[in-house]
Order: sequence, then C-alpha cells, then structure tokens
Amino acid sequence: MCQTPDGLMEVRIQHVEFTKQQKGAKDIRHKARIISYCDVKKYELISLLTHDMDSVPEKIVTVYRKRWEIELLFKQIKQAL
Repeated sequence: MCQTPDGLMEVRIQHVEFTKQQKGAKDIRHKARIISYCDVKKYELISLLTHDMDSVPEKIVTVYRKRWEIELLFKQIKQAL
C-alpha cells in the first residue's frame, strides 16, 4: 500500500477466493482480486473486484472509470427520452 503526498492511500491489492459447494461434485473455486484506491478528486475510497490477475492496478482503475462514464451517459439518455 502506498500513500500520496496528501497522506491518502494510493492503491491496495487484496487476493480473494470464492468457493461454491456443489452437491455430489467438486467445489468450484474462483480467484479474484480487490483493488482499492482513493479518488483524489472526490476523496472517496473505491474498491473494484476483478478477475484480471495480470494487468497493473492503474490500467484496471482507468478501464473501470471509463466504463462508469459510459454508464452515467446511458443513465442521462434514458432520463431524457
């Protein structure tokens, strides 16, 4: 975990594993990671759950930020129509 010069958390990565028990079969295991960062503009802690274990956290944050902008655009279009 790193801190910005303002004392805010920069990035925190946690590895998690989800298990679903199936009756009469092998358990299903799914590995993922939680990337938490502080949005400096809003001073909000944001946590993202992803199954992409290879990409750097900055790329994942950028992709999710762009996806969120698209979701907000869809919301505005639906409200306008």
